[in-house]
Amino acid sequence: MRVYIASDIKYARRWIALREKLYPRVAIVSTWIDFLKDGEPKASAQVVKESWDNNIKDVLLCDVLILFVQPGDSMRGSCFEAGVAFAMGKRVIFVGDLPTIGSVVCCFERFASMEHVTQFLADEEMMRHEFTGAVN
Repeated sequence: MRVYIASDIKYARRWIALREKLYPRVAIVSTWIDFLKDGEPKASAQVVKESWDNNIKDVLLCDVLILFVQPGDSMRGSCFEAGVAFAMGKRVIFVGDLPTIGSVVCCFERFASMEHVTQFLADEEMMRHEFTGAVN
């Protein structure tokens, strides 16, 4: 299974560690984590465009997108990426507690923590079930 994680860049190192823990059963295809693990570099407009192009390609490759948002996080790209995944009919999982994100999360599966998500991803039986709107 291929998973894309959309989040603030400050969590990049966390997702690298998770990728190592879950591989090969789950492949985290978010290539941005490898380029932004030390924070956001100063970049030219061309580099920013290439980064966005790569992120969208990664989203198109995934089976599941995880939108991870915590209070105070920058959501410059993560909501956009989740929207692309949702529009493509991909499974989108929201993790976090952010009341200001609005009603859009009613379209996503919701988990209280990444620990719950990793248990869910490891359970092949659960992953075969379609999302019915239930909140986990």
